[in-house]
Amino acid sequence: MIDLAAVERSAFYTDICKPQNIHNQLFMPHASLHEPGGIGGIALFLSRAQDEDAAEALKRLRLLASHIERAIDLSLHVNRIDSGSDLAQRLIDAMPNAALLMGSRGEIILLNTAAEALLNDADGVSIRRNERLYLTPQNPETSSHMTTAIRQALTVAEGGDAPFTGAFPITRPSGLPPYLATVTPLAPSSSAVWDAIDSRARVLLQIVDTEARARLQARRLRTMFGLTEAETRVATLIGSGMSLHDIARALCVSPNTIKTHASRCFAKVGVRSQAAFARLVASIPA
Repeated sequence: MIDLAAVERSAFYTDICKPQNIHNQLFMPHASLHEPGGIGGIALFLSRAQDEDAAEALKRLRLLASHIERAIDLSLHVNRIDSGSDLAQRLIDAMPNAALLMGSRGEIILLNTAAEALLNDADGVSIRRNERLYLTPQNPETSSHMTTAIRQALTVAEGGDAPFTGAFPITRPSGLPPYLATVTPLAPSSSAVWDAIDSRARVLLQIVDTEARARLQARRLRTMFGLTEAETRVATLIGSGMSLHDIARALCVSPNTIKTHASRCFAKVGVRSQAAFARLVASIPA
């Protein structure tokens, strides 16, 4: 597009091209690098000797072009993500279960919406505020399990050798099925995103509400078979594996009331036993 002799007489050639032995260039435009009023892309500079094989170089560039384009787009996408100050929060919010990022002293650094809702219920575990936020299990045995699991996970994350199970139950005073807690050690070098928050070892704690899936399935049963609100609560707990006696104790109502609700549930959906009803609940996609 430009006369080479004219370029060689320019200050640009004298100050930039000649000192760097740039005689010609191969240019691959890329839409993601365009700016308003201009064109952007990748330039590969050729010396005078390399320019003699420019046709072969162009052939190789065309073979690589699609891969280079994908690499550019991926790099730009990752840079956009990394530039977001709320990336760590968005990552933890994307987790389906209650999730908490905990620091090297056991303090809560981040938690997602599901964790906030679970902790606000204060049924087995809650938040204690003491300059920083900490988890407080309501059951001494659960507290011991959690302290041990987090301590082991931090030791593993820091490269130490420690026995590590990574899971423990959280007993719920309400009598509902216990939560299942899983602990994942995060080494300091595991992710630059977490390093930006805390450069030391940390732990990802996820708390699974085993009743949540059954609750969702029971709500679908309610829609399909016209269960009442009380019957839906009983259906949820049957679906999560509780006996009628335990359901009565958890809901603080008489066993006869629970039996009545259960019998109505069975009649509406067409089953005759608690086991058959539990299987039906479990078969509904959540």
